[in-house]
Amino acid sequence: DQELSLVDTCFQDLVEGGPDGRWVDITTDIRYSDEAEAVAQSVFESDSGQTAGRLRTVGSVEDAKLGPVGTRGRIVLTYSCKSLYTYAQMSMTDAESGRTLAPLVVWLPHAALHDHMGNSTCIDIYLDTPQGARLIDPKEPYNRPAIDHLGTLEHLSKAVILLPQATDNPGPYHWPCLPPVPWCMLFWFSLPTSDWEVLASNAGSVMQVHVPPASISPYLRMSAPGNGPAFELLRATLWTKPMELPQGAVRVLTNMLISDASGSTGLQRHGKTVRDAFNVLAVRRFIKRLESVPLLLQSGALSGSEIWAEAVYVFDHAVCSEFSLMFEVQELAHSDVLKAIVSAAEADCATAARSSAHRQVTDLCAAHGLSSGNVLRLYDEIVGFVDKLRHITPGGATSFVAPAERAVNVHPEFRSIVAKKVGSKTPLYTTYVNFDTDGGNNCGPCYRALERLVDACDVMGGTVTGFGSWVDQDCATRVAHILRGPCMLYMDVPSVGSEGQNAIFRKDINSWIKALRCVPISMTLAAGGVSWQAQRGIRQENALDLVVLKSQIPRHDGTCKEKFGLPDVTALDHTGACVEGLTGGDTYSTYLLSRIPAEQLVKQLKVIVGGVQARVELVPEKEEGIFVALDWLSVLQSPVGQATNKSVLSNRLRQRLEDDLSFLWNLPTPSGSTACLGRAKTTNRPPVSASQQPQEPVLEVALSSQPALFGNPAPASAPLFGGGGLFGAATPPVSAPFGAPSSQAAFGFGAP
Repeated sequence: DQELSLVDTCFQDLVEGGPDGRWVDITTDIRYSDEAEAVAQSVFESDSGQTAGRLRTVGSVEDAKLGPVGTRGRIVLTYSCKSLYTYAQMSMTDAESGRTLAPLVVWLPHAALHDHMGNSTCIDIYLDTPQGARLIDPKEPYNRPAIDHLGTLEHLSKAVILLPQATDNPGPYHWPCLPPVPWCMLFWFSLPTSDWEVLASNAGSVMQVHVPPASISPYLRMSAPGNGPAFELLRATLWTKPMELPQGAVRVLTNMLISDASGSTGLQRHGKTVRDAFNVLAVRRFIKRLESVPLLLQSGALSGSEIWAEAVYVFDHAVCSEFSLMFEVQELAHSDVLKAIVSAAEADCATAARSSAHRQVTDLCAAHGLSSGNVLRLYDEIVGFVDKLRHITPGGATSFVAPAERAVNVHPEFRSIVAKKVGSKTPLYTTYVNFDTDGGNNCGPCYRALERLVDACDVMGGTVTGFGSWVDQDCATRVAHILRGPCMLYMDVPSVGSEGQNAIFRKDINSWIKALRCVPISMTLAAGGVSWQAQRGIRQENALDLVVLKSQIPRHDGTCKEKFGLPDVTALDHTGACVEGLTGGDTYSTYLLSRIPAEQLVKQLKVIVGGVQARVELVPEKEEGIFVALDWLSVLQSPVGQATNKSVLSNRLRQRLEDDLSFLWNLPTPSGSTACLGRAKTTNRPPVSASQQPQEPVLEVALSSQPALFGNPAPASAPLFGGGGLFGAATPPVSAPFGAPSSQAAFGFGAP
């Protein structure tokens, strides 16, 4: 999810004269905040015949002043958002594959009833949408719970919410006047998504350095301390290759099933319950993975030495039951024995087919000289495990916290068992989570509990599968993001052989194999050194410094598992960056300070990933210059979701880079150290002394800190789209300066 980025600031003053007067544009440039404030105050408090505007940014809040003005003044702020918040859409039929939803709320101006200008001010809204996008129809019954729920959200309950009719070509929309109350338009888009994903290449790791075009390159070049070699700000993408297991290591693959058995899973539709569907899905998923073992052994994805574990946590408001299974992959290496065991697992209890499969396993052991005791033990364990999956029943309420905490608590015991099993070898733990649900978390801080699960249990991937109209689409999407996998939601359970069920298994097996190939790796990076003449003699500097690496999926609290170690001091004339905690097969965004041209950099740069040298390429920077600058300002200001090389990016260097970017790109720094200042000759007006100026506003955003429960209908006393009267309540939803920061509360979209 991205916050809005301020890309341009302009002040306007209406100078009287003629029938309508004229608007005077007051363009701005950057000054240090103290200077900007002093100059603006001087204009405010003197009869200079000027109008001044000052804007500074502190975090996510824009603080602006304009004056003295005539009849009216304007502050025109232009924002852009790099990417919209989206979440998985509920598929309504078996034939539908995954789409995503993007809620877009556009707040529009309003005017008091006694403001005659409001009656003569018209509004037009134009939208350009991507190909394949369509508006969700608010009149459909399965969308009504989420629409109703909007009226219960505190920041929307006091406003009129307009919902445009569903169409593939929305807009334009026109209003001849301004209403007297806060209002907004909700555009609820359904967007197509690709069902295909490119797995990591086996060709080796690659670092692509993004070279900015000549039009913006001079504005990304900063002077170095001491007037040394200037460095250029570059961004690079690191594509890591899935690595082989280290010598002496054995992979411990745990397939963890967290399965919702709340009371709602017992509701029937077409003669079947959601709980029945989850049981069938769990059995088929397990059997298909067993059937893939010979192919995975043949391809080298499995070696046979792995320990395979299954862990099941069935939950409602607590953990109802848990059971597990553990064996070595080489025990299933014989394909005929595996087929006989799978045949028995697929058959019902106490049937002739199961008895026949048992005899077949015994005969195969005798024919191939296998230990019948070990094979029959595994046969009984697998068949018993499948029988338990088939007989999970529904229970009470829903808490995603309970199974996550239970899995974390028992993991140390699991590790101690594995340690005895592997002996002198080093276990490499890889956990894959299947999260099956028919609703949303009803109690407890579930996201943080799942974050702890990912960290404590070595989760490398997962999938969320949801069935039924109670599924909280937003919550399910967030859980899938934490588990690093897809989110697949269906109103009805897809029938066997349908495109819907094929998509479930196709995406799940793809995500599972990606997790199976994960290996923790480290990286070192260096490009030699450069020298320059200082007053005391020759100084040596690194030709390249890696200052920031962004995590692919940061933790809920903003931290990440990747971190910089101590610098590599192998060479005397330069040092190298060392990063630990990377995962082979993942992709990372990196931020570089280069003191040599890009053409020379590609020849000198050595990137060692997992002990193997990566290929270095130059590619054009595709982003517009303003967004490159904003991205750099963001990573310099906020440590959230990134690893920072503190040995290089000290506070003093960070502030220096931030100030240089601010002045070069005319952007106020997020820290508030610089501000936009503009002055223009307008007309003489009475001075505005400090005592006459309005007090600085205090930010008070009254939003709930608790996550919303999606799909809950509005209370009977609450109107559908706001307060009473024709246009709703007469007070604005929030009282805050420009750019109020986003709340920690979940936004209320998500019910189907």
